[in-house]
Amino acid sequence: MTYRKPKNISNPSEKLQTGKSKSRKQARECTRPPLSSKENTKPASKLQEGTKRTVTVHWSKPEYHYATDLLLTAIEERQTTCAALGFDPQGQDETNGVNKTSGKVVHEHYTSLARVVFLESGRFPKYTPDDIHELAGVIKNRVIKLKALYRECREKLTATGAGLVDEDRESEFEPGSQLANIWDEIQHDFPWYKRMNALMRGHPLIDRSGVANSATGVDLDILDRRSKLLVKAEDNNSGRARADDTHHRAASSDVSCSDSDDTAGDLVSSTESTASGSDEVKDTGTKKRKSPSTQPSASAGPTKCRKGMLQHVQEIAAADRSTRLKMTAMRLKAKCNYKVEKERLRHDIEMARLEHEARERDKQREHELKLLAGQLELEHLRVAASRPSQGPSQSGLAPPLVANWAIDPALQS
Repeated sequence: MTYRKPKNISNPSEKLQTGKSKSRKQARECTRPPLSSKENTKPASKLQEGTKRTVTVHWSKPEYHYATDLLLTAIEERQTTCAALGFDPQGQDETNGVNKTSGKVVHEHYTSLARVVFLESGRFPKYTPDDIHELAGVIKNRVIKLKALYRECREKLTATGAGLVDEDRESEFEPGSQLANIWDEIQHDFPWYKRMNALMRGHPLIDRSGVANSATGVDLDILDRRSKLLVKAEDNNSGRARADDTHHRAASSDVSCSDSDDTAGDLVSSTESTASGSDEVKDTGTKKRKSPSTQPSASAGPTKCRKGMLQHVQEIAAADRSTRLKMTAMRLKAKCNYKVEKERLRHDIEMARLEHEARERDKQREHELKLLAGQLELEHLRVAASRPSQGPSQSGLAPPLVANWAIDPALQS
């Protein structure tokens, strides 16, 4: 940095003095550079209006559990909010039996919930209406986290345990059993399970009764496996991108509403970071700036990501191929059964036709025999009527005629 000589000196006699005769203090005052016009002389507490603030709420700490209770209560009291956020509404509109969302977008519902929890409750005096946008993001992250924790707890309980909890029969768990221990752990770590169960157990991701009935022969396990793989891949990609974005935003932010000293088990919601905590991401960014030599190469990250995605795609393709093979086998089996049934019906029809023709032939033969017998008898009578005066023939074959027989005139002609 270059220093400029002062233009004006208060005492003209000082021009004749050498640098050695001046005191060090006077030399420093004379050679001190003027203040830059770009220097910020405002107090540190006064921020610019456009500066973005970071809002952090420690939801997992016991002293902040009441905030989650306020949030769930606000959701339960608003049927339109339940429907908009993907929950199972506890009631329906009385006019037409259809749940309405009042024409609001999802962000407006998050904003209204943030206003109820943080501003109208009076439990968070440090927040003002100017922070409503950031608080809406905090509510959004908390709702997403509650849904994820509920699904994890329901998977731990298995189908038997979840069914008993749905019916309020958790007291039937045998003390000391694995199911009872899991339920105790859930009550300790996630005390809002039953309230979330009332809101989520009708969700299609939880209740699959509408997907297939009990008589279906389709294996639905492959559907859950594929959805889990897709969710895992999306979480890996979104988590990496969210961490990078948080690093850049944290570098430009000057003030934080609260200090974050979460442990590894804390659940922290922030508009600038995920549930791991915003300060933890800031520390990571600071370390990267201090030691750039330890930062991994740019090509290492995408390579690892591509390998993970390739593995997920291969698993999904293998699962899809297995499902297609099962469906093909079922179609072939159904086709064979149809052909066998068709041939059996054709055989039965042919046998019935042959039996009917045989009966008709027997009846026709019997009828013809009767006709022949009648014709023979008629011929005998005609012959006997044509020779009434003759006695018995020499051969003795014709019987003698009786004189008092009555002969039909039609036969005599």
